[in-house]
Amino acid sequence: MQGGKAGLVAAAWEYVNAASAALAPLADERRAAAMAAYMKDHFAFLGIPAPARRAAIKPLAKPDGSQVHQIVRLLWARREREYHYVALDLLEAMAKKIDPSSTIALIEELALENSWWDSVDGFAAIASAILRRNLHVRDVVWRWSAHPSFWMNRLAILHQNGWKIETDSAILFKLCRTHGGNREFFIRQAIGWALRDYAYANAPAVRDFVAKNRAKLSPLSVREALKNVGAAGV
Repeated sequence: MQGGKAGLVAAAWEYVNAASAALAPLADERRAAAMAAYMKDHFAFLGIPAPARRAAIKPLAKPDGSQVHQIVRLLWARREREYHYVALDLLEAMAKKIDPSSTIALIEELALENSWWDSVDGFAAIASAILRRNLHVRDVVWRWSAHPSFWMNRLAILHQNGWKIETDSAILFKLCRTHGGNREFFIRQAIGWALRDYAYANAPAVRDFVAKNRAKLSPLSVREALKNVGAAGV
């Protein structure tokens, strides 16, 4: 067992070191400074745009599913934000091949580390795909909703984005009402985005919800929710 664990860690480090070797030559200090400023200097950057980053990582051998969580943790411990993006891309690409329950647990763990809207929204997209396919893990959303961290609350609110007609409107609207009075910008924004996403599938339901709950929603949430459908019609 120990040898198996050691082999798993070694294989994970092999991937992480290969990723580092692929990205290091592309570092650009001037671009890195601009990218860090855009993210309010919360993170250091190598200065590599997303297309170039993904092109550099693409030739790397795909890891075995059993290695993915370990690789993601190792990448997440790196200082530069590009490594976190590599972790998100890998987790998204491999999510169908690894255990959904443990992946959701990993998302819960890492969403609270190096947290900002870009990483949390990346985790939300991965969680959305997992929860859409796996009914047995969906109850986790209520734990996220009740969590003291607004980042976890944002995960809950956004977890159905992209589901379109499969969206459970009762759950969506309950989450929006629960967090409607939150003064945190990222929560108000998430409510608006979640409602706007559902409006593409059911604009009348969103307009009706906003009309009935306008007093409970921030102007930002209302504006984002109705951005593409208007108050009276599409």
